[in-house]
Amino acid sequence: MIRFKIDIVMPIKLLKQVISQFRKEHTCPFCKAKFKEQDIIVLMANGLSSLFFVVCGGCASQAFVSLELIPAQSPEDTFRLRMQMTSGDEISHNEILDMRNFLNSWQGDLKDIV
Repeated sequence: MIRFKIDIVMPIKLLKQVISQFRKEHTCPFCKAKFKEQDIIVLMANGLSSLFFVVCGGCASQAFVSLELIPAQSPEDTFRLRMQMTSGDEISHNEILDMRNFLNSWQGDLKDIV
């Protein structure tokens, strides 16, 4: 059962998904125990932000956890972004060596380059 300490503005279904995903992806950093629902206290859930207080059921360590949801992009947008990040000519090994040699022998300052 999810415990609340402060008013919640985030839809309860979304909040449950956030907590479920957190529990799947994270364990206690000290004893590596998996978190149970009763280990998590919701302090704030407002829009796409949430703040939890987590007490490990295994070792009783405590932590504040802040999560920020980022809206998913469409597959087309993700592909387009990935293509933008990887497009362009690759830098060859020789180009890297040429730049290194240039910088090693260069005697000026940044004003000369700009």
